[in-house]
Amino acid sequence: KDGREIVHSHAKAILTDRLPPPPEFEENGHFKGKSITPSISELYKRLLFHGHHLRGIRKIIAISDKGLSAQVEAAPAPDKWMTEPLRSRWISDPLILDCAFQMAIIWCHEHKGLLSLPSFAAAYRQYRDRFPAQVTSVLEVEKATDRKMVGNYYFLDDNNDVVAALKGYEAIMAPSLSKAFQR
Repeated sequence: KDGREIVHSHAKAILTDRLPPPPEFEENGHFKGKSITPSISELYKRLLFHGHHLRGIRKIIAISDKGLSAQVEAAPAPDKWMTEPLRSRWISDPLILDCAFQMAIIWCHEHKGLLSLPSFAAAYRQYRDRFPAQVTSVLEVEKATDRKMVGNYYFLDDNNDVVAALKGYEAIMAPSLSKAFQR
């Protein structure tokens, strides 16, 4: 703007020859809570704006004021989404991560009556070189005001071992997003 360079985002990547051991996942009622009334297909029709290829949430396991847990599926191989991918497999799974942001939209709508979009993440750490075909994604809400939700995500395999974690996630909620989400 006006000849000035403005940084809108930045990141620090730590590359290593060995992945760190995963933290233990403490089950503190993440899978208890009410079920959600609309079906997944109904949520994608009336609430979420995502097209067919980004509809990876398969089942809402539980939702409460403390968060949401869901079964989500992994993205197809890169050559299914791109004509000339640089790799034959994903380093980190884009569909699973996008489904996490979709879960935030659902949680914010159910608990605050507003839609949300991601605005910040403090840290992402992956503990395996690839995601399984399906994971359980757990959103732990730390704080929610009438404009912002802050939480952490854990991505778990079938044994509830942590595959990856996204910490310090922030989503901005606004009434104006209802109009923006309309198709």
